Amino acid sequence: MLRLLSIRNFAVVEALEVEFERGFTVLTGETGAGKSILLDALSLLKVLDRGYAVVVVTHELNLAAEFADRIVLLDRGKTLRVGKPVEVYEQELLQQVFGTLLHVEHTARGTPKVTFSGKETE
Repeated sequence: MLRLLSIRNFAVVEALEVEFERGFTVLTGETGAGKSILLDALSLLKVLDRGYAVVVVTHELNLAAEFADRIVLLDRGKTLRVGKPVEVYEQELLQQVFGTLLHVEHTARGTPKVTFSGKETE
């Protein structure tokens, strides 16, 4: 789960720090308030190659698939698979890890998109 977002001196944002809690969070505001800054910042990190690594720990599978070059899928302290999102996001494997029925489809760009059904696996 994304717990903290901290952005400094990026686009129109001088300083932004948001702590997220469990549950559904919506970023809202008037046009130009800076809602898209999060996605812009993540996109910038992806295209800049300055010899550094960015590690994000999250349960947000679709966000990870959109921005990650590499996914490390863990379950109960073990590494199950490492690779590009399209290589890791296998429907049966994700159902096993998350214990819920889900569907994996691919966007026009080939990025995996995961939809959870809300029903637990047996």
